[in-house]
Amino acid sequence: MTLLAANASLAQERPNIALIISDDQGWYGLSVQMHPDLPNSKSDFFHTPRLEELASQGMRFSDAYAPSPACSPTRLSIQNGMNPATNRRTKAEPIATAFNNFPLVPPNHAYPLVIQAEDTTIGEVLQAAGYRTAHYGKWHLGRDEPPDAHGYDESDGPAGNELAWEWDDPDNPLDIIGMPKKALEFIRQANEAGQPAFVQLSALGLHGSEHASAETAARAEARPRGELHDGVRTAAATEDLDTSVGIFMDGLDELGLSENTYVIYMGDNGHGANQNVIPSIHPDSPAPLTGDKGNLSEGGIRVPFIIRGPGIEANSWSSVPIVGFDFFPTFAEWARFHPADLPPRIDGGSFASVL
Repeated sequence: MTLLAANASLAQERPNIALIISDDQGWYGLSVQMHPDLPNSKSDFFHTPRLEELASQGMRFSDAYAPSPACSPTRLSIQNGMNPATNRRTKAEPIATAFNNFPLVPPNHAYPLVIQAEDTTIGEVLQAAGYRTAHYGKWHLGRDEPPDAHGYDESDGPAGNELAWEWDDPDNPLDIIGMPKKALEFIRQANEAGQPAFVQLSALGLHGSEHASAETAARAEARPRGELHDGVRTAAATEDLDTSVGIFMDGLDELGLSENTYVIYMGDNGHGANQNVIPSIHPDSPAPLTGDKGNLSEGGIRVPFIIRGPGIEANSWSSVPIVGFDFFPTFAEWARFHPADLPPRIDGGSFASVL
């Protein structure tokens, strides 16, 4: 409580932070070119004009990595700032043991993937620094462990992939309208109360792509297929997600908060194996990376990363390698949280100076 009181007077001077996490989206899964010298580092079929706009206003990292090639270990790593090896949570499902009669058995793996009681989350750190915090969308860190129990003032509960698979609202496909509007209202209320806000928007697509907007799917169907990508439902879900990002960006403009808000867009792991026209492991594939979700080749862990915010030069690039557990110390630095007060088991480093 003493730390909270000490930091409250600085609250209005601190930036809002919005972290948008996409699901199963490859490094070249946007119409945003992710490397300045590689034209094929963007999709030739998927359409994401609002993310192109975000990139033009901020910085692209050409060498950004998910902590894991699977969703839950990445999401846990982002929350507690530790890499999956430190967490001993490297897989989204139970791991093989000697009883499976495999010739090679991986190291011991803790399951299920939940935040441990002794862990400090980025939500808890930012709360202590005077922030209001919210998590919307896919949590995927235990059905009995909601974000509210780990440093979040507001959330959608302990939602997993089933939220996308069961979504059936044609007026709000995959919550592309509802999620950004909830986040904007949360930020508005926090700022009116004199507090900065941290919101994580964990998108439901590209899971549940069958629930993408029919109108968006029709537009994708009418476009010529690409040499990299040709999946209509994936294209529709990707474009719907782009629309959601645009709603959020427009809302920040309307609130007058764009200049003091970091907006970060990142994938949780590489693309699914079925998203390319020709598999990226095929010798004739036009894909710039080999591999996909579930393996440690570049295609499994290298992800799109775009950031816009205070002091970041428009349409800039960085080739500095960064990884998802770098968020923890970076956000803490923005919040002016003293490094000595951070948990001792933090694997990442702040990339604030790179920006």
